[in-house]
Amino acid sequence: MRNKENKVKIYDAIMGSGKTYDSIKRMKNYLDKGQKFIYITPFLSEIDRVKISLGSDKVNAPLNIKENGTGKYTVDENVIDDNGNIDLNAEKSYKYLNKRSQFLKMAFEGKNIISTH
Repeated sequence: MRNKENKVKIYDAIMGSGKTYDSIKRMKNYLDKGQKFIYITPFLSEIDRVKISLGSDKVNAPLNIKENGTGKYTVDENVIDDNGNIDLNAEKSYKYLNKRSQFLKMAFEGKNIISTH
């Protein structure tokens, strides 16, 4: 088993100093190397900027209920009823996952995440 050092990097500087630009360059490098990252920003507009710069298919962001996209619902097949009987004709039920639940699901799945705080 390889000993792996985990690091958290926090960048704090005044507006306009190039934090997002530098972060985008760093995340592109992470993507090229197959490394994982989580990028947190206080601004929703920054999520769109970063996703476009990186390629929206390479990163994930939690969605609110009004936004289109995948991952904001969980599906219950309802194949097994409360008595433990199998019902192959059961209807699926969909449950909306809030942003926190979506974030945790993405992290568990090892996805690259961009989100607000």
